[in-house]
Amino acid sequence: MNKVMKKQEEYIEIFSHLSDEFSQFNFLINKALTEGGYKDEGLRTNVNLLKSCQSKLWFRIGLGTNGKLYLNFDSDSVILKGLLMVIKDIWEGATLKEIESSSFILMKQVMVDDLLSTKRESSITIIIQKIQQVSKDSE
Repeated sequence: MNKVMKKQEEYIEIFSHLSDEFSQFNFLINKALTEGGYKDEGLRTNVNLLKSCQSKLWFRIGLGTNGKLYLNFDSDSVILKGLLMVIKDIWEGATLKEIESSSFILMKQVMVDDLLSTKRESSITIIIQKIQQVSKDSE
């Protein structure tokens, strides 16, 4: 099992112990506050803004010189930012091979999508598609 799939399994285990939506919200809020607190002022530009998102969501996704995925996210929604920090933890540092051989199973496995509006869920789907596009663009 590659790093991406292993990390998702770890989060599935974590969420399986969060018995209700309130606990899941608290987990995501805590994740946003503890890991999403940095401010990259260069990130919050119109070029990096995901236009279809209900909340403001800025992102940069690419491959570093080491050939590994780098991710930078910010949002004005603390719940969305918490979920973005989970995605970052899962995917950042992945190799092209790991990106190509991985799918995003977390949302359906733990029903985090039940916590999100349709537009926010769609934004997460777009972010995952952009992560997967990195490996296609590098071919």
